[in-house]
Amino acid sequence: MEAPVNLTSVLATRYVVLLALLLTVACGAGGREGRGAGPGGEKGGSSFDVAACEAQLGDLLTALQEIDSRLDIGLNIQEYGDRVGDAKVAYDRLQPGQLERGCLERVGVPLEEALQAYIDAYRSWDRCIDRFECELDEIEPELQQRWARASAKIEEATSALEG
Repeated sequence: MEAPVNLTSVLATRYVVLLALLLTVACGAGGREGRGAGPGGEKGGSSFDVAACEAQLGDLLTALQEIDSRLDIGLNIQEYGDRVGDAKVAYDRLQPGQLERGCLERVGVPLEEALQAYIDAYRSWDRCIDRFECELDEIEPELQQRWARASAKIEEATSALEG
């Protein structure tokens, strides 16, 4: 069985991404204007080069979309853990300092939140399995809620890339 995701590593990576965002905003680093602007111009004051954003975040987006799709037909804990682990590997390969501000804010952050929801669901499921008295029915509403949040965040990121 694959080792569970390390929470300290996930949180440290999250802070690196947020730090990169703050530094980008503080330094006034713009970026190339692109199709990533919202209706009527810029959304949240930051448009971005969609093609570059897709190239940088595409592996993570694909890994998260695969989890979302596979949950529709069902996964066991081992398969789910493997898929979440694959998404975490894609996340760890990102270089947030190279992402444009708009890409980071409108695509990167929602994808990070989706990954975190999947990780949280995995931990809840794994803890339930470790407790003999836990029934999956007890935690299914929590899992469904986390999975729905992840799905919504994936859709948010996808919509930002579609312009």
